Amino acid sequence: MMSELEFCLEQSAAGLHHLFDHDTIRRAFELETAGVKPEVAAATNQLIDDVRAVAQLDQRRARIVRAPADVQQVFARLYFTYLDRYLARRGVTVH
Repeated sequence: MMSELEFCLEQSAAGLHHLFDHDTIRRAFELETAGVKPEVAAATNQLIDDVRAVAQLDQRRARIVRAPADVQQVFARLYFTYLDRYLARRGVTVH
């Protein structure tokens, strides 16, 4: 049986990003990746823990939406970096 994370990743590979709205994704890719402030990094780590602590996808999305915008952007960028690595390990060609 597929875990919820695997489900999200598989859906994301198909272009369905259940955890993020389009604006969050756009802002995440506009983010300058160098020099994330320590407090934003710490808050992002806390968000990761918070998201992992809830079981339902809608609850996870709600936790993400409540986070400050800069934390959402870093979290989304990390998610898509993880997605890229996940797909590379699987040998999936996207588009």
